[in-house]
Amino acid sequence: MMSRILPREINPASWRGKLSIAWLVGCGAFIGSAARLLVTLTAYSWLSTDTTSVIWVWVPTLAVNITGSLALGYLASRIASSGQQGLWLLLGVGCLGSYTTFSGFALDIVLIAQHGSWLLMSIYGFSSVLLSIAAAGLGFYWASRHVRT
Repeated sequence: MMSRILPREINPASWRGKLSIAWLVGCGAFIGSAARLLVTLTAYSWLSTDTTSVIWVWVPTLAVNITGSLALGYLASRIASSGQQGLWLLLGVGCLGSYTTFSGFALDIVLIAQHGSWLLMSIYGFSSVLLSIAAAGLGFYWASRHVRT
């Protein structure tokens, strides 16, 4: 399965191939995690000066998960049709993998629940999952329409 997503010149069985994969993913992860931090800091500066408030803790995570899902859906469709698997490792696995965060989403849910905001927890949990899935589908759709035109 791994060989289907790798460029032909990268052999995942060799150490050199493994290092090439790690380098591509790591470079992308650097970009994605920095972008995620910028989104988080920007959202907190717009919403509130108190970054520990449970009222706003979920907003940056929701934003990155929806925009990341949209970008990932688009990228997956484009790369599937172009065969640029090295780009998939850099942008899809590395950049968007570190930009979006399921662990952050899970922590947000726990923090909101500990605060006793069950309604907010439910709305955030369901809307995050549904909107992220819809965004990924929309991204895939946009990319597939772009390829045909």
